[in-house]
Amino acid sequence: RAHFQRAQGLPIEHPAPRSLVPELADGDVLASNYCALDGVYLPPLVLGCLIEEASAAGVEFRYGAEAGPDDLAAEAVVLCAGIWSGRVGAGLGVDLAVTPVERGIFQVGPFDWLSPDTPVTLDAGSGYHFRERAGRLLVIGPGDPHEWDHHREWLARRLPPAAVTNPEAAWTGFYEVTFDHHPLVGRTGRDGVWAMCGFSGHGVMQAPAVAASLAAMLLGESPPLDISALDPLRREALVDRTQL
Repeated sequence: RAHFQRAQGLPIEHPAPRSLVPELADGDVLASNYCALDGVYLPPLVLGCLIEEASAAGVEFRYGAEAGPDDLAAEAVVLCAGIWSGRVGAGLGVDLAVTPVERGIFQVGPFDWLSPDTPVTLDAGSGYHFRERAGRLLVIGPGDPHEWDHHREWLARRLPPAAVTNPEAAWTGFYEVTFDHHPLVGRTGRDGVWAMCGFSGHGVMQAPAVAASLAAMLLGESPPLDISALDPLRREALVDRTQL
């Protein structure tokens, strides 16, 4: 991974984990991957900017409106309805394998040992990760999204000072997950219907570049990025090759 990232010009380092998060229990950590250029942002603020720019460009938003076949009579339709994309697609005769997966976030703190410079930290072995926000820690991981004790056990092993008895707050949301955890972007099996969904938790990071590429494709132009690997029909192509 580091080799690929460096080839793209990123200044990847491999520091001792405790040099970045001193309270981390890293005795069993084999390696680290760190990029000082990485940043943290609030998705609602990014969304607000995108809505503002789209509105200025003439986009009309119809909040709370049902999207059925009769409402989607257009030269081109893009299915980007998040966890509802499969249902909306089915109404247009398109099969989109997008599964809603509930994820829980637990907030603990505040802690005086946390700073805004604390990096988003992913434990690749377990799938857990945490991030700092306003002096508090947001903890996200696998397992029951409503069960704190399971998450607390991981914190007790990896970040003991944060393993409090009860979280300060907790909430849940949904990932729109596909069969390979990568989005479905491009033409579907029906003329005039395109997909841009199934980002599996990566959407806020990938959306601007993917949207620019899909917009170019809709206009019959060459996209700024080659996103052919995200072809919504790639699973069918994979099955066909396997059968051969």
